[in-house]
Amino acid sequence: MNEIKIRAWDKENKNMYYDVGLLTEKGKDRLTISSEGIFIGTECKQFELMLYTGIKDKENNEVYEDDIVEGLVMVQNDLIAVRGLIKFIHGRFVIAEHNCSLYKFSNALGNESNEITKIGNKHENPELLNK
Repeated sequence: MNEIKIRAWDKENKNMYYDVGLLTEKGKDRLTISSEGIFIGTECKQFELMLYTGIKDKENNEVYEDDIVEGLVMVQNDLIAVRGLIKFIHGRFVIAEHNCSLYKFSNALGNESNEITKIGNKHENPELLNK
């Protein structure tokens, strides 16, 4: 089973937090960023949460939702070059390209002939989506 990790993008302060956890206290769930001592209520709209995919890229970087990746994926016995955004759609992580093509992310990294690299994320590097 994959390790459950969450990161949070602070929309107001333009900062990414990686040490996000869930704290349950007297029936009320709250998110906490323990390294920063920040507590986030469940109704807080200031933060956008992203799940860890459980997969690392070829450089051993953890890949989360909303990361931008590029590389080669196997599609019907052919390797094709892709660049896209990691999204969680219909119960699985996919690479969503600008032209609306979707590639199953676990297949992309599950085959040793594929090479995927995380090049940024949509919050800190939105310009990478337009290239």
